[in-house]
Amino acid sequence: SASLSPFTEPLDVVKFVCKEFWHEIYRKQVDNLRTNHRGIYVLHDNRVRWLARISPSAEQPVAMPDEGDDRSRPGAQTIATLYAKFPCGLIRGCLATFGIDAVVSAELSSPPACQFTIKMAQPQPRAPARPPGGGQ
Repeated sequence: SASLSPFTEPLDVVKFVCKEFWHEIYRKQVDNLRTNHRGIYVLHDNRVRWLARISPSAEQPVAMPDEGDDRSRPGAQTIATLYAKFPCGLIRGCLATFGIDAVVSAELSSPPACQFTIKMAQPQPRAPARPPGGGQ
């Protein structure tokens, strides 16, 4: 399917993710896209819908009422970090559909704002083809 892609450049695929793909998930486009034009793209979303309802007041782990003091539930930052992993997987899967291998990570400085960093794998140089018969 990557050979039939309407996009010829990785930047075009990332723009598709920021506009069309993101809109299908969040009903909005990514707020900002930056790139170094060497395979690293940074997507900024100032209000990720899935992170908007996590209470910022629960920063420290809190004891669960029915479980005593020895168990605690994670704080809001930990929960937000876990929730941010899902959109990372969505972005990575969308890129893979277009034949792009990438690592996607999320950084939460002040939820519900989130920054997604896409690091595209550099294409590996192909080894020269060996002639038939081994060519030894």
